[in-house]
Amino acid sequence: MPRYIAQSNRNALPSILLFGLLFICYANSLQAPWYFDDLLRIVNNPAIQIKSLAPAELLQSMYYSGGLAGVSGGLHRPVAMVSFALNWYFSGNDVAGYHAANFLIHFLTAMMLYKTLLRLLAARHGSYRGDATQSQCIALTATGLWAVPPIQTQAVTYIVQRSTSLAAFFFVAAIWFYAAARQSEDRRWAAGAFAGCGVCYLLALGTKLNTVLLPASLLLIEILFFQDLSTPKRRRRILALGAGLAALLVVGCIGFLWVWKGNPIDYFHRAYQGRPFSLPERLLTQPRILWFYLSQIALPLPGRFSLVHEVAVSTSLLHPWTTLPALAATGAVLSIGVLCIRRHPFTALAILFFFVNHLIESTAIPLEMVFEHRNYLPSLFLFVPVAMALQYGLKAIPSQRRLLRGSMMAGVIVLIAALGWATHSRNSVWNDKKRFWEGALVKAPHTARPYLQLAAYHEAHGNWPLALKLYHHSLKLYDPAPKRARALAHTNMGTILNKMRQTEPASDHFRQALAIYPEHEIARYNLIFTLLSRGDYQNAMAHAEILLAYNPRHPYYL
Repeated sequence: MPRYIAQSNRNALPSILLFGLLFICYANSLQAPWYFDDLLRIVNNPAIQIKSLAPAELLQSMYYSGGLAGVSGGLHRPVAMVSFALNWYFSGNDVAGYHAANFLIHFLTAMMLYKTLLRLLAARHGSYRGDATQSQCIALTATGLWAVPPIQTQAVTYIVQRSTSLAAFFFVAAIWFYAAARQSEDRRWAAGAFAGCGVCYLLALGTKLNTVLLPASLLLIEILFFQDLSTPKRRRRILALGAGLAALLVVGCIGFLWVWKGNPIDYFHRAYQGRPFSLPERLLTQPRILWFYLSQIALPLPGRFSLVHEVAVSTSLLHPWTTLPALAATGAVLSIGVLCIRRHPFTALAILFFFVNHLIESTAIPLEMVFEHRNYLPSLFLFVPVAMALQYGLKAIPSQRRLLRGSMMAGVIVLIAALGWATHSRNSVWNDKKRFWEGALVKAPHTARPYLQLAAYHEAHGNWPLALKLYHHSLKLYDPAPKRARALAHTNMGTILNKMRQTEPASDHFRQALAIYPEHEIARYNLIFTLLSRGDYQNAMAHAEILLAYNPRHPYYL
């Protein structure tokens, strides 16, 4: 019993420290308003707005239909959507409940990372031989350096990105279960832990699909911490096994994509048609973006963060000139990671885990170029070598040199406090929608999205002339989905002009929106009412029939 109490106390102190530290960082984010996809996925999504906890309603919340009432959609991140539905049931559209849930998920993810690091530090082949107290210090420091920095605010304070933080929680929990199973001498416990790993994997996949790479991460952890790499024959055998499993994972991902999106070649062709960049351009640009992410982590000044970043697309190895150096540096760092596998497994884990878990969102799939929340999961183990170096530094200082040891420990505390200040400062920007989008506009002045969002803010606050100017200016600028962005700008200008009783120019904007993007249903829907107000019933009916062809059961269209 005393041993159990001591173990509980050792676990309680890190929990209290992490909770208190993170609460200070995020306490000012509980009233941050809805942003961007929050409106689409939560506020204007009838599927998650449940009125009871009946299984049928919870099941329906898993399906997303583009925010259309009475229209059944496809299964979309079902675990995350059920969590939003539960939030809606208990707190409606009050943002505080959603932020509290996001904060709790972030804290639990940090605690699971801490426990996982303790497991890996105790692994037989992990090369670390410190005592339990030193392991706790390393695990707690590495966890704090991961959880506190402002780059994580996009996965925590941006409500809809709960899918990112919750997926990371299940991901790291699966790693903990795997490590527990591999370290257990009790077969029943090991079997249960492996089952827990499988359940967490399924929950992670149901939260966000970038977690499909968990088997690759587990293979990496197996090689680094649970395999004896001391003999060349053993290393060759593991290399062959790893190559085979990697090939199997690639085939599995292709098969999964085929089931999910159809023929992958057709999917990539269609998807890239709607982007202002090609597949080769995206592949050339992403190494530069990965180094940009790493620079944000290394120099986390609050002003360097934004929901929108302006990145020049790499059209060749030499344009822009940073393309080739970024590719070379990526190759060099990956080589260092591979060379560290035998003697420095935690350094290898930090490097290889980061790049492996960027493979889905930062390579060929035609997603938007850059989002900070994509680093939430890949950066989990990035700070372990830093924490270990600090611990080794403390051990190297003679015990009689107390001033030097104290200065070093104070430096770590100051570093974490500075990171906490940066996160608190970034969260204060999230609290003010106007300031948030003005900051994004300063960082991305040649990108349409900040202008569109600022225009929507001023439109909602009755400043229609300024909103019209901002919408008009956005038409000339870059957007990752240009047709939709320009159609939206014209539609919103038409809506404002309708409110100003200028129906003829309003109709022109709706028609321009449809000329750019014929599938833009909101433009067609608004055009119908403009036509009705002018008595043009025949054209109004024609457009209504087109809408019903898109969504035959849509109640508003009917």
